Amino acid sequence: MNGDKNPDSVLIAKANYARFLNKNEGLGADPFDTNPRMLVVLFKSAGEYKIAKQSSTFIIVPESPVMAEPFKSVNIKNAVLQLDFELWYSAGSWSASEYSYKFKFQNREFQLIGADKTVLARNTGESETRSYNFLTGKMKITTGNIEEDKKSKAKLKTFKLKKLKTFETFKKPFSWEIETDYFL
Repeated sequence: MNGDKNPDSVLIAKANYARFLNKNEGLGADPFDTNPRMLVVLFKSAGEYKIAKQSSTFIIVPESPVMAEPFKSVNIKNAVLQLDFELWYSAGSWSASEYSYKFKFQNREFQLIGADKTVLARNTGESETRSYNFLTGKMKITTGNIEEDKKSKAKLKTFKLKKLKTFETFKKPFSWEIETDYFL
């Protein structure tokens, strides 16, 4: 990721403390696990790995027993670190959302260069995907219905961003109000 041709690595660590296992007698997981998670990015140099970035806030925990594990996957491709999440509740919500955040190591920090958010209304099948390219200031909005994939509609928009977000300025998923009432 840092351009030195050495293989870098990413770890997602999850604590295993009993004090974060919450008894739940209602709907959802029992016990309800709120053990903290941590993102660790390692750069390889001179035959050993060294911590390049660590975040104890970006890999979030479920907020309620009916919320699925929000963190889904991590991938490094073409020197871009991609972190995927979802918001899915087994009760209390008609929507399900998927998020993808793309960070690139440049200017000596991990900068958010792109993000995708797909929202699906589980009761109607209506969907909307917003893909943001923070390097170009362009976004693509695609709407449709899961029953009618071929009838999706897309439109392009531009937006202004003063400065690229980093792990220091974008602490956790779902918290950035990028548009009025629209969170990434």
